[in-house]
Amino acid sequence: MSTDLYDKAAAPAEAFLRAWLLPLATDPALVGSRRWQAGMALPYRLVNRIDGPSDLISDFPTVRVHTFAADYTAASREAERTHRRMLLLAQDLPDVTLGGGVVASCAWCATNFAPREESYGAESVIRFVAEYALELRFTTT
Repeated sequence: MSTDLYDKAAAPAEAFLRAWLLPLATDPALVGSRRWQAGMALPYRLVNRIDGPSDLISDFPTVRVHTFAADYTAASREAERTHRRMLLLAQDLPDVTLGGGVVASCAWCATNFAPREESYGAESVIRFVAEYALELRFTTT
C-alpha cells in the first residue's frame, strides 16, 4: 500500500551538525548523538535537538552541543573550538555533505548561549554545553 507524503524534507538537525563538527574530531566516533559513558574516548561532542518547529519550507531546530573532556582545561579548550566552528557555520552558511552524499543547506545559525560548564553524572569528565538555533532548508526527496 502506498501513502502520499510531502515531497520535501530537511536534513535531520543532529546529522547536519555531526557532519559539520566532524573535522574537529580525530575519529568519527568522537562526534555523536548518544550520551557520553565511561570508557568512551575523549574529547567527545554530543549533538541533540531539543526543540523547534518546521513549516513547508524549512526546519527550525534548537540544538545543544555538549563537549566532554577529561579535565576543565581540555573541556574549556575543546568547547571553544566547537563554538568557533559553529560561528564559522553562522558566518559562511556553507552546504554540508552528509553520509550518503546528501547535501544540506543552512539558511542561518544563531547562538542562544555560548559554551558554559554544566555538571554531569560522571566524575571522570567535565562537560560544557552551548545552544544554537538553525534554519535548515527543505529539499525535494
